[in-house]
Amino acid sequence: MKFDYSVDEEPAVAFIPLRVGHDLHPDRAGDFQAKIDTGSDMTAVPETAATFFDLRKAGELVAEGFDGQRSKLTVYAARLELPSGERLRLNVLTIPADYVLLGRDVLNLLRLLLDGPALTLEILPST
Repeated sequence: MKFDYSVDEEPAVAFIPLRVGHDLHPDRAGDFQAKIDTGSDMTAVPETAATFFDLRKAGELVAEGFDGQRSKLTVYAARLELPSGERLRLNVLTIPADYVLLGRDVLNLLRLLLDGPALTLEILPST
């Protein structure tokens, strides 16, 4: 599966479509764009998704941002559906954005080809 980068940001950035929902209730889900973020340990979903889909709180953790500031964050249990149809249950953080940040907890499960000159991302078949 191949996806074009978004040129709405400078520099252009890789996004894939993703379905986010409640980990136990498949009817509570919605479609989002997911920004590929190889610098993020964990995936983060929009704060509005956690509220709207009534995601279950799964705990808290202390995280350090790129600015070195530490903060206590709530972790939520969520279900993600990738463009391939693969479904994952995992713990996610929330962010004040309208897109998902897809972190290494998910990216490390995929074979990706980021083709910067062609401004495309391809999800390759597993071997």
